[in-house]
Order: sequence, then structure tokens, then C-alpha cells
Amino acid sequence: MEQFLKDIGEHEFISRFLRKNLPASGIVQGIGDDCAVLDFSENEYLLVTSDMMVEDRHFTRSWFSMSQIGRKLVEINVSDIHSMGGKASYGFLSVAFPGTMRAEESNSFFTGLYESADRHDLQLAGGDTTENDKIIVNLTLLGHVEKKRLQLRSGCQDGDLLCVTGTLGKSAAGLALFLAGQSGNKSGYLEPQARSYSDALTISLYATSMIDISDGLASEACHLARHSGLQFNIRQNDIPLSDETKKSASLLKADPIEWALSGGEDYELLFTLPPQKLDTLKKQFSDFSCIGRASKGVAKVCLETDSGQREISKGYEHFKTQAKK
Repeated sequence: MEQFLKDIGEHEFISRFLRKNLPASGIVQGIGDDCAVLDFSENEYLLVTSDMMVEDRHFTRSWFSMSQIGRKLVEINVSDIHSMGGKASYGFLSVAFPGTMRAEESNSFFTGLYESADRHDLQLAGGDTTENDKIIVNLTLLGHVEKKRLQLRSGCQDGDLLCVTGTLGKSAAGLALFLAGQSGNKSGYLEPQARSYSDALTISLYATSMIDISDGLASEACHLARHSGLQFNIRQNDIPLSDETKKSASLLKADPIEWALSGGEDYELLFTLPPQKLDTLKKQFSDFSCIGRASKGVAKVCLETDSGQREISKGYEHFKTQAKK
């Protein structure tokens, strides 16, 4: 039977074409984490990440301003660097803009991009441009991390706590409001913000693994579970939701927990932490919640609710999932 990319999904697509027999000299971590990790110096690794945004797949111009598109492109890439415990340094931007785009619109894009770049002390160092009917933008970032601060998805240990910064479901709530034609707080969708390097650095002093939440809590927790070979039990009642997200869910008669689990694009940090480090971290950084624990067993994620327990895995997946307009 003929297969299409929508049938196999993003993760199967990547695994099919990943060549594992290439020489690995200098590659500490290749495909499979938030960034590639390359050996760089005696004390530091080089981090490399790249993320693309396509019009009518990741955004629509009827909802997003050009400056918001520019800001979002930076934030989603910086979040990957920070999730490894690193600091973003240089960016390489490639854009495909319609030839009919007004110059002031492209100026607005770069205004937003540089606002976020300045926020993260990031320098644009190069890139490429071409013409296309729809907007396509791609940013590649180079960053660095002290070797002893590097965070991978695979470092979790039996008994570690599962923790997450901030609140979840904000982006999905904003998208749902747009799709329903309702007013409300849509900033989580239009203007997501990566956690600061300071936040990420503090967490990296104590965490055993870390990932950013781009595809939803369920999907990212499954990545940590699979790479660490452990089971995670997440307590539904402990998943942090903002009052605005709960308000939007009430308005739309939706379940905000499902937004947190599968909505994605919150760009918070999900990390694991030895229990004995909890109080120490809390004294230095308090904007996080403990939502579960890792244990020996089959590598999977289970959600504990008032009515029982169920295995979860759903998250946003390219090819299979409808456009995030």
C-alpha cells in the first residue's frame, strides 16, 4: 500500500532517514534532542538548532502582525538553546517573501525579530533571501554551554521529580479563541516568550534532564521517558494553568488540561530534578511546579486523575496534524 507523509508523521519520517552510520567525530549529540551538540573547546560545547515557520501552517497574516512573526521566530529557536542549558549567540536567517509584500511589512518583521534578539542578546550574523508566494522564514542559531551544565533528554534518574516552569495551555487557548471567533487573551499564541537564559542556567545547575514544550506536555514528557528509559506519572491536578487559560476554556466549554497536554507552543521548560535538590532550587528560582515523578518500568507517561490513570502520548506532530494557523 502506498504511504504518504501524513500517514507516517514527523517522528517516523525523521527516524526512517536518519543515517546512524556516519562518522561521529566531534558530534556529542546529533538528531534526537532540542539541539545538536558539537565538541568545541576544553570547557564548552557548541549548540546548533534550526526552526522554520510557514505561512498558513504556523501562522496566518490575518491574525499575526509581521512584527509578531519576527518575534516568534526568535523565541521558538532560543527556547531550544535554553532547554539545553545554553546561551544563544549568533543567528542565521533565511526568508522567502512575496515580491508583492510592501516594504513597510518587511520592516515590521525585522523590528519584531530584533526586539526579541535584543532581549536574548543575540546577534544576526547572516542568512539568505528569495521570493515565494507565501512567507517562509527559517532561523538557525548557534549557542554555547559549559560542558558541566549541558542538559539532554536522557539524564533522568529513577525517583526524580518532573517539573515545569510557568503555566501551560496558553497558546492553545489563544488559537481556540481565534478559531471560535471569540475575543479574549490570545497573547500566549501570538507572542510566546522563551524562558530567559538566567532561568535556564539556574535550573541547569540542578536538573538531570530538560526539554522545552513546543509540542505539548504529553509529547515532551514522552521524549524524556523514552530517552531516559523510565516511566513518568503526571498528576493532572498539579498541571499549572493560568486564570486566563481557565477563563477561555470555560467560555469555549473546552478542557484546559487537554490544551496543556497536546496544544504545544508554550515554550516553557520541562525538567527532571532530584528530590533533594528541590528546596535549593526553590530558593533561587520559584516559578515552577512539580507535576510528577519518574520510576523504573516501561518507558511511557501516565496521567493520574481523580477517576484513575491512563497512558498519554498525544502532541502536535507535523504532517499528521492540521495547520496551526
